[in-house]
Amino acid sequence: MKIHKVTIHNLNSLKGTHVVEFGKDPLASAGLFAITGPTGAGKTTILDAITLALFGKAARYGNVPSPEDVMTRGEVDCMAEVKFEVKTGIYIAQWELARARHKIDGKIQPPRRSIMTEGGKILAGQVKDVNAKIEELLGLDHERFMRSVMLAQGQFAKFLTSKPDERAQLLESLTGSEIYSLIGARVFEETGKIEQGILEREKKIQEIILLTEEARKEIEVANAEHEKILDSVRKELLSFSDLMAKIKQLEDAQKDQAEQSEQLDKAQKDQAAHADEFKSLVAHQETAPFTKSLTLVDDANKTLIESREAFSKTGKKLEQAKGMLSQAAGDYQAAIKLELKRTKEVIQQREKSKEQAEKAIAEIKVWLDEHKQDAQLADKLTQFSKLIDAKQHAEAKLESDWKEWAKAVKPLLPAPDLKSLVEGGLERRLAEIKQLAERAHGDAQSALAAAKETLKKSQQAREAALLLQKYEEDRALLVEGEPCALCGSIHHPYVGKDLKATAVKKFDKDITVAQQVVDKAEEALKEAVSLLTKVGDRGEKVQNAHQQSLQKAADCVQKLREAGLDGVDDTDTLQARANQYRAKNQELSDAQEKFKEALSDIQLASQQLKELEKREAAGLKLPESIKPSPASDEALEIDEAQAAFGTAFDNFNKEDARYEEATKKLKVDDDNYQKLAGELESEVAQSNFKTVKALREAHLPKKEVLRITEIQKGVEKRLDEAQTLLGKAVKTAQELISENVPSGTEAAKIKVRHAEILQNLQDITKAITSNNERLSIDATNHKEKKRLTAAMQDELKEVIIWRKIRDLIGSKDGAKFRKFAQSITLQILTSHANKHLGRLNDRYALLLQEGDTLELQIEDYYQAGIKRPLASLSGGESFLASLALALGLSDLAGRSVNIETLFIDEGFGTLDPETLEVALTALETLRQGNKSVGVISHVGLLKERITTQIVVTKGASGHSTLKVVS
Repeated sequence: MKIHKVTIHNLNSLKGTHVVEFGKDPLASAGLFAITGPTGAGKTTILDAITLALFGKAARYGNVPSPEDVMTRGEVDCMAEVKFEVKTGIYIAQWELARARHKIDGKIQPPRRSIMTEGGKILAGQVKDVNAKIEELLGLDHERFMRSVMLAQGQFAKFLTSKPDERAQLLESLTGSEIYSLIGARVFEETGKIEQGILEREKKIQEIILLTEEARKEIEVANAEHEKILDSVRKELLSFSDLMAKIKQLEDAQKDQAEQSEQLDKAQKDQAAHADEFKSLVAHQETAPFTKSLTLVDDANKTLIESREAFSKTGKKLEQAKGMLSQAAGDYQAAIKLELKRTKEVIQQREKSKEQAEKAIAEIKVWLDEHKQDAQLADKLTQFSKLIDAKQHAEAKLESDWKEWAKAVKPLLPAPDLKSLVEGGLERRLAEIKQLAERAHGDAQSALAAAKETLKKSQQAREAALLLQKYEEDRALLVEGEPCALCGSIHHPYVGKDLKATAVKKFDKDITVAQQVVDKAEEALKEAVSLLTKVGDRGEKVQNAHQQSLQKAADCVQKLREAGLDGVDDTDTLQARANQYRAKNQELSDAQEKFKEALSDIQLASQQLKELEKREAAGLKLPESIKPSPASDEALEIDEAQAAFGTAFDNFNKEDARYEEATKKLKVDDDNYQKLAGELESEVAQSNFKTVKALREAHLPKKEVLRITEIQKGVEKRLDEAQTLLGKAVKTAQELISENVPSGTEAAKIKVRHAEILQNLQDITKAITSNNERLSIDATNHKEKKRLTAAMQDELKEVIIWRKIRDLIGSKDGAKFRKFAQSITLQILTSHANKHLGRLNDRYALLLQEGDTLELQIEDYYQAGIKRPLASLSGGESFLASLALALGLSDLAGRSVNIETLFIDEGFGTLDPETLEVALTALETLRQGNKSVGVISHVGLLKERITTQIVVTKGASGHSTLKVVS
């Protein structure tokens, strides 16, 4: 699997769209490249984008699907896309996340994922289908991808120093071998479950109680005898059935006879109690011919009463309307007088306002004429402000560059202030101070050369001392005049001299001191070089800024002088003058507007005054009986008073009309009543009632008539029903007695015998049912016992196999099988790792320690293959071992897949320059296998050593940018 391109849009700190072309130079031909940048810049976001596009999971978030936190803060969508190549071709995987309605407060929507060909043909567009298709194309699931492409070098560094138990847990997480622990624990658990099941089943078998053969026969014989008795009992019960029915029928008839006699007696008593009411109902029926006339008279009387009440009410309302009209007329007259006074006062006030506005207009025009040069500021203020801003910016830039220069020259001498620096000849003073920096640089070079010479002499002296000390024994054997076995010389000047006086330790001390001097001199030279560079560069900036400041100042002064604005050198003054001129123009407009308003108000008030005078002269027209009242305490506006007067006048007219109408209606209704009452008296005088009073006493209200009628009907109905039912009951009883149906004591004896037969029948039936249930339960128990016994025999066969498996791999915590499986996994892993370790450092190989299948040790080829613990490795050697294990895990996880693009996390910071060089050289050799390796780090030496880099730069806003450099 080879990655060609990664596209990132709004992920973490990488705001916007960023593209990394792994399939194009310089990354394509680099073999080894670095992903560099400060902490938090977004280096790991590149890995997040790869795993999001392929599996919908970010590398740093583990197995969390589509984490929302990866979206750049303040954005509404994000996207990751990876273009990759496998054996079957080139494909593109996409992952997208967006907020609802593309608004910042929108809810996060479900992620969208897809996998397509390079030509754009969609192969899968649903999350589940995309996962399956990605795994099919890569040959890797998410876990294996993380172990084979995103190398966990840091975890292996921890793995090397962990205790055995911790190492077992780490090995499981690194290799994905957790299944073996689960299998071992599951075998132990399942075996226990089967054994427990056998015990429980055996207990159930023992708990089943079966009937003996003798007991079953006894139950069957008893049932046969019960069946014989049951037949005779049923026949006897049948013979009693008809007689029991007739006895009950006779008893029911006798009971009904008594009840209906009682009901008949009650109905007759109720009839006697309501006899007077029934007579009044008969008398009421004789008043029927006069009902219509009575109703007409009563209705006419009711209408007359209503007319009298209406006449009284309208009279009162008419008096109220007169009072309201009188008050409204008085208020209206007072409002006219008050409005006349107000209008005259308004005319006087507006005359004064007109005069004041005329005076203000004249004064403002004089001021505008005196400041007419400021009129241009409204249009040219921005132009003039830019000139002043440019001048001030140039001055600020000069000030800033001078401060940087002053900071740089501080080690040489106290920097002069900017004003004295310029007045003393800027270019000359800068050149003088640069010469001081050059002189300091030369002194540092000389000091470094002297220090190196001293160090060299001390090192030569130490080498000579070592040489003499090494061959001390040989010197003791030299004889003057005889040739030396090593050099052949016959002169031996050191024979017999005490060479131990110049101990090597003395030279070591001298070398240490000399080296410290060299180091300090080198540091001083670096500082001198840096100082010289800063003084020169920043001095040039000061010169350029000074020239720019002079130019901008001259341009500003010239343009302002041409505009007649001499002496102005700041934007605030121009703005104030522009504002003042604009304000005066506004004051002129306001004064002119006030003048127009005052003139208009005077004209309007004069017209109103004429109209009010006409109203006052015309007066008010009122009915003769109504005179205006004095004005009320509350002063009304004239329009309100006029409206109130109109409303009061209209109300008076309405009430007056209503009063007249009520008077006429009262007379008509009174005449009608008198006529109808006279006609009724004439009719009644010729009847049995003689007077209207007697007629009214006999005439009942409608409700009373209905009440008495209902009572009468109810009593008559109850009498009829009681007499009918009583007759039926008497007839039935007589017929049954004539048939000699028993009653009284004889009937009671028959009932007792019938109950005894029923109870006997129930007891026999219950006994037969109970016996049948015992036989059925026993048959079921026989079947269940046979079934449980057969099942237990099968489980006994099965548990033998499970026990053998448990003895081999089972344990409660799964440790037995895990340890066995991990020892094999670790053996295979170390085999892969040693191939890489041989390229990284051919001195060592990783081995499994005998006696503990999870303990690693080192075989040292430089010391005759001696085996020693991992703890004996230095920090750099441990790093190389952990890196080899990480590369080995990549080979193991992707054993069926060709992995061409790898990424390694931090971990290079512990290496010395020599070991770092070895590690990087070994990683570069992976290029021979068509592998491209990306190292994520911020180590300075690493960035210098690996020239091809993806540089992640963090901006001031918190967002970062990507750039590929080589």
